[in-house]
Amino acid sequence: MVPKAGAGTRAGRGRRRVGRWLGWSVAALGLFVAVAEAASRRDLRFGQSALLVPDPLTEYRFAPNQSVRPYGKLQSYNALGMRSGPVPDTGEVVLVFGDSVVNGGGVGQEELATGLLQARLKGRGEDVYVGNVAAASWGPANILGWIDKFGLLRARRAVVVLSSHDLTDNMTYAPLDCSIHPTRRPPLALIERLRRTLPKYLPEGVGRMLKCRSNTPIPMEGRRAMPEGEAAVAALIARLVAAGVPTCIVLHSEVPEMTGDADPDQMTRMRAALGETGLPVIEEAELIRASGRAPREIYRDRIHLNALGQGLLAEALGACLERMAGEAGVSR
Repeated sequence: MVPKAGAGTRAGRGRRRVGRWLGWSVAALGLFVAVAEAASRRDLRFGQSALLVPDPLTEYRFAPNQSVRPYGKLQSYNALGMRSGPVPDTGEVVLVFGDSVVNGGGVGQEELATGLLQARLKGRGEDVYVGNVAAASWGPANILGWIDKFGLLRARRAVVVLSSHDLTDNMTYAPLDCSIHPTRRPPLALIERLRRTLPKYLPEGVGRMLKCRSNTPIPMEGRRAMPEGEAAVAALIARLVAAGVPTCIVLHSEVPEMTGDADPDQMTRMRAALGETGLPVIEEAELIRASGRAPREIYRDRIHLNALGQGLLAEALGACLERMAGEAGVSR
């Protein structure tokens, strides 16, 4: 059979049209990805998470010497993974230990309670460095591990910020979930954006498929059996007291505890455990109530404080320092 005249020409034109269509489609997709990536980075919301490192003593801690701006808020970490400036060689060192409440999360560096307190002390002519030693979901055992690893940095005073949930916030050494405790950044900020935003709009099974799966295991070598619950609180306080570091405790309340909607049992247990230490305790809830502010004005969720709340936490930290100074007979 002889092909009709022009059939080959038409087939060639068809292939060229398909090729051009594919080329334009790839170009359009590339342009879309580039624009979406630029937008994801420009709003400084994605691809800027502070990274953590797995550690057999602390379970995990923030990676050293990093400065990022998630949600446009500066987060800076020094060589020891503290959300503070470099530890000075001179002047007084005060260490504030805690979890995400102290770390501040999405609160800007200049809005942190530890930074606010340091600025107030320096404004009074006191040469004091206030170190922020904290990470999300840390409990007393994690803090104890950090002290074992880095020491107390010649601290003359310490404040430990605890919540009732710290009685159950025990070290598990589970692999670090890359969506909560990232150890590396995705190659594109767009990937992080899709992982964080799409699952809520998709069926649960499909949403799980988008989650990152490169979870990071905690090294086995160097792990130790760590105390839990009240025993962990007692061990942390005993370590600070044995080192001769005057210590005060700030007891942080969650919103349901502020509003009376929480089961009081766990807070009762925590107060009892703190009473056993014999250390001064400042109840943050009393300062919040005295401020006349409603919880919704100072919390950004049921646990964490916004910038205004960090200011009240700074007052609680300052009250702790004054209480320790008074008990030591020091006039400030």
